[in-house]
Amino acid sequence: MRSLLNWIAHCWWLVFLISACTTTTNEVHQPVRWTVAVLDYENLNLLNTSHLDLIELLTAKTIETIKVSDRFDVVERQQLAKVLEELAIGSSIVASRQTRLKLGEITGARWMVFGSYQIIASQMRLDVRLVDVESGGVVNAVSQVTDNGSIDDWLTAVAEVTDRLFDIE
Repeated sequence: MRSLLNWIAHCWWLVFLISACTTTTNEVHQPVRWTVAVLDYENLNLLNTSHLDLIELLTAKTIETIKVSDRFDVVERQQLAKVLEELAIGSSIVASRQTRLKLGEITGARWMVFGSYQIIASQMRLDVRLVDVESGGVVNAVSQVTDNGSIDDWLTAVAEVTDRLFDIE
């Protein structure tokens, strides 16, 4: 009988140790949501050759596409502008790669999106890069050429480029 009691005591002790080593939580682990800052697209057209200023439109479409994916938090453009204004940083200084990455750090962004566009003859070229703020390394880069058709075609191309930009694992 004593050996049976010892055996039961050892089993209870073993169960206690195993349960102490494992933790259970009712929390569902959410994937990490990185924050992304999108800077205004850069117009690479020759002076006075663009019939329409598309910077705000293309940048807004990029932000909208990122938000719709619901995978990332996006730093609002107004917040970026406010930081630039408070730091009295002009557009010429923002051209510096280091300054742009510092801007990402200040806003809490993990990644920054830099884009440019150029209209040549009957085509528009889009180039977009996803850059890690901490390292300055390019996480992904995507280019696309689309017909110089309607604004809707351009916005569709921007959405496609943005989706491909964030198609990373």
